[in-house]
Amino acid sequence: MKVRQATRDDLVRWFGSVPATMRALVVDDGGDVIGIAGLALMADHVQAFSAMKPALRGKTFVLAKVAVMFKAMLADATGAVQAVCSEEEPESPDLLSKLGFVPVYDGVWRHG
Repeated sequence: MKVRQATRDDLVRWFGSVPATMRALVVDDGGDVIGIAGLALMADHVQAFSAMKPALRGKTFVLAKVAVMFKAMLADATGAVQAVCSEEEPESPDLLSKLGFVPVYDGVWRHG
Protein backbone atom coordinates (compact mmCIF):
# COMPACT_ATOMS: atom_id res chain seq x y z
CA MET A 1 0.00 0.00 0.00
CA LYS A 2 1.26 3.40 -0.99
CA VAL A 3 0.12 6.83 0.22
CA ARG A 4 0.38 9.45 -2.51
CA GLN A 5 -1.12 12.69 -3.76
CA ALA A 6 -4.45 12.21 -5.49
CA THR A 7 -4.69 12.80 -9.21
CA ARG A 8 -7.71 14.19 -11.03
CA ASP A 9 -8.45 10.65 -12.25
CA ASP A 10 -8.43 9.39 -8.64
CA LEU A 11 -10.98 12.04 -7.67
CA VAL A 12 -13.22 11.27 -10.63
CA ARG A 13 -13.11 7.53 -9.89
CA TRP A 14 -13.89 8.09 -6.20
CA PHE A 15 -16.55 10.81 -6.48
CA GLY A 16 -17.83 10.38 -10.03
CA SER A 17 -16.68 13.92 -10.84
CA VAL A 18 -14.52 16.57 -9.21
CA PRO A 19 -17.09 18.32 -6.99
CA ALA A 20 -14.82 21.21 -5.91
CA THR A 21 -11.26 22.44 -5.97
CA MET A 22 -9.54 19.72 -3.97
CA ARG A 23 -6.20 18.66 -2.62
CA ALA A 24 -6.14 15.07 -1.44
CA LEU A 25 -4.14 12.01 -0.50
CA VAL A 26 -5.05 8.49 -1.51
CA VAL A 27 -4.06 5.06 -0.33
CA ASP A 28 -3.22 3.06 -3.44
CA ASP A 29 -3.27 -0.73 -3.11
CA GLY A 30 -1.79 -2.04 -6.34
CA GLY A 31 -3.70 0.44 -8.51
CA ASP A 32 -6.92 0.32 -6.48
CA VAL A 33 -7.61 3.43 -4.40
CA ILE A 34 -8.92 2.19 -1.06
CA GLY A 35 -8.85 5.43 0.93
CA ILE A 36 -8.94 9.17 0.43
CA ALA A 37 -8.46 12.21 2.67
CA GLY A 38 -8.17 15.84 1.77
CA LEU A 39 -9.41 19.39 1.69
CA ALA A 40 -12.10 20.83 -0.58
CA LEU A 41 -12.48 24.55 -1.25
CA MET A 42 -16.18 25.28 -0.87
CA ALA A 43 -17.92 28.60 -1.57
CA ASP A 44 -17.61 29.83 2.02
CA HIS A 45 -15.12 27.51 3.77
CA VAL A 46 -12.52 24.78 3.44
CA GLN A 47 -13.96 21.32 4.12
CA ALA A 48 -11.92 18.36 5.35
CA PHE A 49 -13.07 14.97 4.08
CA SER A 50 -12.05 11.34 4.26
CA ALA A 51 -13.39 7.92 3.36
CA MET A 52 -12.07 4.40 3.16
CA LYS A 53 -12.99 1.01 1.83
CA PRO A 54 -13.11 -2.01 4.18
CA ALA A 55 -9.71 -3.20 2.89
CA LEU A 56 -8.04 -0.27 4.69
CA ARG A 57 -9.60 -0.91 8.10
CA GLY A 58 -7.12 -2.12 10.68
CA LYS A 59 -4.08 -0.98 8.68
CA THR A 60 -2.88 1.25 11.52
CA PHE A 61 0.58 1.99 10.09
CA VAL A 62 -0.86 3.19 6.78
CA LEU A 63 -3.61 5.18 8.52
CA ALA A 64 -1.01 6.82 10.78
CA LYS A 65 1.02 7.80 7.73
CA VAL A 66 -2.07 9.36 6.14
CA ALA A 67 -2.78 11.26 9.38
CA VAL A 68 0.75 12.71 9.48
CA MET A 69 0.58 13.76 5.82
CA PHE A 70 -2.93 15.17 6.30
CA LYS A 71 -1.77 17.20 9.31
CA ALA A 72 0.85 18.80 7.04
CA MET A 73 -1.92 19.69 4.57
CA LEU A 74 -3.85 21.34 7.41
CA ALA A 75 -0.79 23.39 8.36
CA ASP A 76 -0.63 24.72 4.78
CA ALA A 77 -4.35 25.57 4.64
CA THR A 78 -5.27 29.23 4.74
CA GLY A 79 -8.04 30.06 7.16
CA ALA A 80 -10.24 27.75 9.17
CA VAL A 81 -11.03 24.21 8.04
CA GLN A 82 -14.30 22.51 8.92
CA ALA A 83 -14.95 18.79 9.34
CA VAL A 84 -18.06 16.78 10.10
CA CYS A 85 -17.54 14.21 12.83
CA SER A 86 -18.84 10.88 11.56
CA GLU A 87 -21.38 9.18 13.80
CA GLU A 88 -20.54 5.89 12.02
CA GLU A 89 -16.86 6.01 12.97
CA PRO A 90 -16.46 5.69 16.77
CA GLU A 91 -12.83 6.88 16.61
CA SER A 92 -13.70 10.02 14.64
CA PRO A 93 -13.81 12.47 17.60
CA ASP A 94 -10.46 11.25 18.92
CA LEU A 95 -8.81 11.50 15.50
CA LEU A 96 -10.19 14.99 14.84
CA SER A 97 -8.93 16.10 18.23
CA LYS A 98 -5.44 14.67 17.55
CA LEU A 99 -5.40 16.55 14.23
CA GLY A 100 -6.11 19.82 16.07
CA PHE A 101 -9.85 20.18 15.41
CA VAL A 102 -12.23 21.38 18.13
CA PRO A 103 -16.00 20.80 18.23
CA VAL A 104 -18.09 23.89 17.50
CA TYR A 105 -21.69 22.68 17.06
CA ASP A 106 -23.84 19.68 16.05
CA GLY A 107 -21.02 17.41 14.87
CA VAL A 108 -19.12 20.18 13.09
CA TRP A 109 -15.48 20.60 14.11
CA ARG A 110 -13.08 23.44 13.26
CA HIS A 111 -9.33 23.67 12.76
CA GLY A 112 -7.50 27.00 12.74
